[in-house]
Amino acid sequence: MSKKGIFSFVMQFILTMAMAYAVVSVFNYFFVKQDDHTEQARTVRGQHCKAPETSYTERPISREIDFIDSRRSGRETLTTVKADWGSVVLTTDGAALQRFEVNRELDGKASSITTVFPAQPEEREFRCFLVALNRPTPYFYHLEDKQEADDVVRVTYAASFEGGTLKKTFVIHKHVYQIDVALAVTMHSEQAVQVRMLYPAPLMIDLCGQDVITGFVLEEGKVKRFNQKDIHAGDYWRNPTLFGASDRYFVNSLVADKENMVDRAYFWQSQEQQLFCCVESQEIVDAADWTWSFYFGPKDTDDVKPVDARLEELVEYSGWLGPISMLMLKFLKFLYSYFRNYGVAIIILTIIMRLLMLPLTFGGEKQRKKREEMDKKLKYIQQKYKHDPQRMQQERLELVRKYGLGGGAGCLMPFVQLPIFIALNRLLSTSIELYKAPFVPGWITDLSAPDPYYILPMFFAFSMILTSFQMEKSQRTPLLVMGVGGAMFFSSFASGLVLFFSVSAFLGVVLTYMTKKLGWA
Repeated sequence: MSKKGIFSFVMQFILTMAMAYAVVSVFNYFFVKQDDHTEQARTVRGQHCKAPETSYTERPISREIDFIDSRRSGRETLTTVKADWGSVVLTTDGAALQRFEVNRELDGKASSITTVFPAQPEEREFRCFLVALNRPTPYFYHLEDKQEADDVVRVTYAASFEGGTLKKTFVIHKHVYQIDVALAVTMHSEQAVQVRMLYPAPLMIDLCGQDVITGFVLEEGKVKRFNQKDIHAGDYWRNPTLFGASDRYFVNSLVADKENMVDRAYFWQSQEQQLFCCVESQEIVDAADWTWSFYFGPKDTDDVKPVDARLEELVEYSGWLGPISMLMLKFLKFLYSYFRNYGVAIIILTIIMRLLMLPLTFGGEKQRKKREEMDKKLKYIQQKYKHDPQRMQQERLELVRKYGLGGGAGCLMPFVQLPIFIALNRLLSTSIELYKAPFVPGWITDLSAPDPYYILPMFFAFSMILTSFQMEKSQRTPLLVMGVGGAMFFSSFASGLVLFFSVSAFLGVVLTYMTKKLGWA
C-alpha cells in the first residue's frame, strides 16, 4: 500500500471512530436515564433542609420506633381487597398493607406483579403504612369495620396507646391506583404527639440488584429526582405535597395532604438497603383527624393521570416526545390484541414504520444516484482540466449550478428517524407491558431484559455488514465499525428495543436491494 493509501486509511479510520463516538454520545444523552439531584429550594412548601444531629436548632430525625410491649389479643387477621387493577392484603399487625399486586396478562394468561411484600416478623418497623409515634407505639390493632361500595372499600383498624387512641382507615379505590389513609388521633393527656407514616419504594424481586431506585419530591413546582445512593441521612423536606420513590416500572408516592398535616418528609433505609419514605405530622395536642392520599401503581400516563397529573413527569416516555411515544404504545397494544405476542407486535410495528418511510427511502436512493453521477462528472472535469485550475473551477461551478448539490430526502431521513427512534427507545425500555413478556420460548422469555444469547445484537451487526456491501467502497468502513460497535452497544439493552433496531436494519437492506434491482426509485 502506498503512503497516500495508508494516510487515507488512517484518516478514514479516525473519522469513523469520531462518528461512532458521536453516535454513542447522542444515545447516552437521549437514551440513558440521567439522575437528577436535589437542589436547595427557595420556597417554603417542599423546601429541602438538613436536620442536625442534636435538637439545638432543629428537631433531629428519629429512625427509632418504640413499640408497646404487649401481646396480640388474638390471631393476626388478614383482609384481602379486590379492585379492577389488582388486589391488596391488609393485616392487623401494624394495621399495615402487607401485599400489593397488580393484574396483568402474559402470553394470553392472567398473571400479576407484586411490588409490596410481607415484612419479616423481626422487621416490625418496615411495614407499609405503619404508623409510629414519638412515644411507645401500638403494633397490634383490631379490625373495627369493613365497608364496600361501588367505587371504594373502607377498612378500619383501631388501637390504644398511653394517653390516647389511634384509628386508621384504608380507602382502597377500585377503579384507579389510589389508596387513602385516614387517621384519627384522640388525646387523653396534655402531652403532644407526632405521627410518622412509612411506605416503601416499589420492590420487584426479579430486578433486585439490576433496578435503579430513585426518590423524588416536588420542589419549586418541579419533580426533583435523585438516586438512592445519593440520599443522605439528614436530608428532609418541609411540607411536601408530592413525595415518594420509584423503580423502572412503578411509583409509590404521597399525592395529597388536604389538611396540611405533613410537617416534613425524609427517607429511611432498611438493613437490606430497601428504601422507605416517611412523612411526619404536625404536633397534635388535643385531637386531630386527617387523610393522606397515595398513588401506588405503574409508571403509565393512563394510570397516573386520573390520580395526580404531576406524576406524569416520572413517566420516562413523557416530555416533548411524549405524544409520539404514547401513539406508538397505543398502536403496540392494538397489535398485541391481535397477535398476543409483543415480540411479533414490535416486528409488525417496525415493518409499518419502514413502509411509511418508503418515500424518504426512494428519495434517498435517487439522491445517491445523483451524487454518483455528479462525482463522475467532477472527476472527468478534474482530469480534463488538471493543467488549467481556473477553467476547472469554472466548469465545477457551472455543473453545480446546472444540477445542484443533491441532498433533499436523503438528508431529511435521519431527522425524521431520530425522534422516532428516541421515542421508541424510551417506550420499549420502560414500558411495563414488556416486563416478563415472552417472544420465543427457550430464547427470549423477557423482552425487557437483554438477549441472553446475544443473537439480536449479532443480527444487527450482520445487517449493517450487508448494508456496507450495498455502498461504495469508501463508505463501507464506517458502516462496518457501526455494525460491530452497535452489537456491543446493544448487548446490554432490552431485547425488545434491540429487536426493533435489528429488524429495522435488516428491512433497510431489503428495501435498498429492491430499490436498486427493481428500479423503484
